[in-house]
Formats: sequence, C-alpha cells, structure tokens
Amino acid sequence: VGAGTQTAGLCVAGQSTGTTNATEEYNGATWTSVNDIPTGREGMFGWGTQDSAVAASGQAPYITTTFTYDGTDWSTSTATIGTANSYGSSAGLNATAGLASGGEAAPGTVNTTEEFNSSTNLITAGAWSSAPNLPQDSRGGGTAGTQTAAYYVGGLQYPGDTKNKTFLFDGSSWAEGENLPDNFFAGNSCGTQTAGFIWGSNQGYGVEEACYEFDGTDWTAGGSLPDIGPAYGSAGGSGTQTAAVACGGYGDPPPGISTVQEYNGASWTANPNSLPTGNYNQA
Repeated sequence: VGAGTQTAGLCVAGQSTGTTNATEEYNGATWTSVNDIPTGREGMFGWGTQDSAVAASGQAPYITTTFTYDGTDWSTSTATIGTANSYGSSAGLNATAGLASGGEAAPGTVNTTEEFNSSTNLITAGAWSSAPNLPQDSRGGGTAGTQTAAYYVGGLQYPGDTKNKTFLFDGSSWAEGENLPDNFFAGNSCGTQTAGFIWGSNQGYGVEEACYEFDGTDWTAGGSLPDIGPAYGSAGGSGTQTAAVACGGYGDPPPGISTVQEYNGASWTANPNSLPTGNYNQA
C-alpha cells in the first residue's frame, strides 16, 4: 500500500522474499521503518496520508480485514470488506472515507465497488457498503480521486479483452470516458479525477515507460519514466500530477529493486535515497 505525498509518504506491506508486515515512512529524502502493520499481505490496497491511512484485504491467503493508521500505530477496524481480493484499485484522502474497485479474487477478476466510511459519530468506527459495479470485470487498472469523483483506466477488462477504457465515478454511478491512447496494466496511478497521472504499464500489455496525464476528459502523454526493470509487478507510488514518486519494481532475477524516481509534472528525476528493501507489487 502506498499513501501520502512526496514529502510525507507511507509504504506498507507488499512482497519481498515472501510477504512483509513492514511499514516505512518517507520525508522526501530518506525512509524510516516504523511500527509494523499487524497482518501484511501481497496485493493489499489502501489510501490516505502519513498520519491517517487505510490498508485492506490482500492475498496468501485472502483476507477481508481492514486496518487504519494514525501516524504511529495500526488498528484493526471492525469493518471488513465484502469481497476479499488483491490488486484492487483504491482512492481516498484519509482514513475517514475511501473507495475500492476491481481486483483479483479466487477465482478470477472481480468488478465489485465498495465504499468505506469512518466517523466518531457512528457506533461502528468504519463500514464498507456496496456501490455500483464497474461496467466491466477488470484487474490491474489505474485509479485515483475521491469517493465521489474517481477515475479507473485500463487493466485486463472483460468481456472484450480491452485494456484502455476509462470509467468515471461520481459517487453514485460509473460513466465511460475517453479511451487511453495505449494499453495499461499493472502500472500505477495518482492524483484526482481532473488531474490524474498514470505510469509504468506491464510491458507485455502496454508501454512500460509511457506516462499519461488526465484532465477529466482527455489523456495526454507526460514525461517518459526511466527504465526500472521488468514492469510486471511494477513500481509502487503515489502523489499528484505535478509531484509523484515511483519506488521499487520487479527485479530480474527477484527480489524487487529499490530505485526511487520523482516526477515534477514534466520529467522524472532519480532520488539517491533508495528504498531500504527492494520490493514490487505495491499499490
């Protein structure tokens, strides 16, 4: 799970030599290990900031557990996600509200969309509720935004085996938007519905170095991402359209690599401070 900003980032769980419970915080220059998440899984999804984040679900084996982070400690939420899955796409600003859609379940891909809400005014601190399904089954797409204004693009989309469709969510329904110029799968995404950013597609389905910016209507090419190694199980990342970070990636041979790249809205620059441990398949 990746969350936060370029100067206050959060990296949680993932896959290295097996799954890891590690939590690491980033200050724009260096990474620091902090308190572990109670249960780390490959393919977890989440969102938030360095002091208010959510991480949920994941596989090996699949779980429905939801965890919340307050900047120091992880807590197990009373809310559980309805469909256990991994590599789902998620969006949200902090631990009070979020959106999860698509993913990989046992067996196959899913098109479920679920909303998470947490409030001190509720008897239950957090709860998932059903939302309209994506128009197509999909996994590995890119998404970002908020619970009432999100985008979802690419992924392995069935039926039709498309990999470049864009769908927009307004909090109550999905609408189809402009197709992406290239295919996109298992890359990363950030930003908002009107200022989105995606990069690092699996090279077997798209262009690994290709980056695209979204204004809510049109996709346009952004600065090309430097080669980070085989794209399947690509670099994790988060941020905005003008301040994003990509970190890690699939090693050849494994384990993952530890490269960190930063985007300023026009081009990528390598940060000399690598991840403490190389990993991939982050969200």
